[in-house]
Amino acid sequence: MANTAEDLGQRALAEIDKLGSLDPGWDSYDAESIPEEARTRARDCIRAVISQLGSSYADPVVGPTATPGVVLIWKAKGQGEVHAIFSRDDAKYVVVGSDQRIRDRLPIHAYPDFALQVLKYHLSLLRR
Repeated sequence: MANTAEDLGQRALAEIDKLGSLDPGWDSYDAESIPEEARTRARDCIRAVISQLGSSYADPVVGPTATPGVVLIWKAKGQGEVHAIFSRDDAKYVVVGSDQRIRDRLPIHAYPDFALQVLKYHLSLLRR
């Protein structure tokens, strides 16, 4: 059975929650556990994406970062990616082109603005 758009948003939120169960050293080195603040920022971003763009955009790859934090990665098949990176203290995004070069790297100040001005814009360009 195919996932509905609503399921995609719930899946992303559940995957973010699961990151809270990672123990220190989860990366085979000395990475700390993923802080609740980073997970909260990532969940808030997913909710803003759903609110601004709809659940069909709520399908990023979800993963931990060793900084420690959460990364959400939206991929445009063969065209590039948008990464949103959340730590205890801040949020930023990186746009990576199909050539693996960084096109843009800036802080995220407001999640609704990120959804409309960054995610929608770059994914539409990357998907062309």
